[in-house]
Amino acid sequence: MKKELKGILCEECGNVLISWGRWDFRKCPCNNESYVDGGQKDYIRIGGKDLTKIKSVVVTYNQDEE
Repeated sequence: MKKELKGILCEECGNVLISWGRWDFRKCPCNNESYVDGGQKDYIRIGGKDLTKIKSVVVTYNQDEE
C-alpha cells in the first residue's frame, strides 16, 4: 500500500522534513533553519530565514500490509 506524507524540502541543505503529529516540530540544522510543524491532518506550518529556499513536497513510500 502506498502512503503519502506532506513535508518540506530545504533547498539550502537538501533535507526533507516531515512532521508526523500535531505537536511534532521539526527544524533543519542548516543556516536557513527551515521548519515544519502540525502533522499530517491538523494543520501544516512552515518557516525559515529565507522562504524562497523552502519547497512543499509530498513523499510517497510503500507500506507493507500486516
